[in-house]
Amino acid sequence: LKVRIFISIITSSDLKNFVKKQIDHTISNERFRKMRKLITIEQYRNAALAERATKYQLTNMANFYAIIFRRMMDSGRILNYDPELLAFEFTSPITILIQLLDRKPEMAKEVRKRIDEQIDFFIEKYMTEKWNE
Repeated sequence: LKVRIFISIITSSDLKNFVKKQIDHTISNERFRKMRKLITIEQYRNAALAERATKYQLTNMANFYAIIFRRMMDSGRILNYDPELLAFEFTSPITILIQLLDRKPEMAKEVRKRIDEQIDFFIEKYMTEKWNE
């Protein structure tokens, strides 16, 4: 459903707002933060949790954004590249920054600024001018 809603987004600022809402939900949800911490600690002792860590922190996110980027390519919104690679390039730094924020909540302002910069970098690098505000 989120992907269908997203596809109606036209501009780079629409993309940024969508992504930031997703990130804000992830960062501000105390249950999600606790689960990330638990999985991070326990993944080295529990194979099932290690699998979940990979699924939630890498696979699901990359797959979700690969679908979005593929559809954006089809509509000419972003340059034509391997959507899975673009999704990995896009989500990995943000995931690492969220993990940093989990460890050091006092860095919230700096982490959020860096996430904004990462999103802006991606938009500048891959969105076509026609769709870039």
